[in-house]
Amino acid sequence: MRATIRRLGTLLAVSVMGAGLLAGPAQAAPSGGAGRFKITIMSVQCLRTEDNSQDEAYLLINGERVWSNNSVDEPNSYAVNIDWKFDPNVWIQLWDDDGNHWYDHNDLLGQGRLVVSTGADPTPEDNTVFLNPNSMATSNSRFHFTQGSNYYLFFTVTLS
Repeated sequence: MRATIRRLGTLLAVSVMGAGLLAGPAQAAPSGGAGRFKITIMSVQCLRTEDNSQDEAYLLINGERVWSNNSVDEPNSYAVNIDWKFDPNVWIQLWDDDGNHWYDHNDLLGQGRLVVSTGADPTPEDNTVFLNPNSMATSNSRFHFTQGSNYYLFFTVTLS
């Protein structure tokens, strides 16, 4: 059964951030995109890297590179703090930068899509999160990436 729709702001990541468990250097909070809604990506949590050692992780939002960290290891959480405006959809991808050599291409660790939908009960797909624009409730508040690794990406959505 589909998880109960949670109000924005009740995120598991809040307790992680409040406990001061986020690792990595502080970065400026970039913003981009255009639209009625704003996704704030708060953190990335690595439970298992794709490489044997550290991943060189980076995030793409709608194809634009917005965040990177060259020393992601397990098990740690990393502050992201990125705002991105969108309407009606936004694509988020997490990659491991292996130098994109002919012998070792960059690896897609996972991708997710946030979709604005007023449908009564949209059928969820893997890593598709639905946003009801009337109530501003989402069907989830995180993406889980498991393509050769194990990552969570925590976010909130508000009106822009």
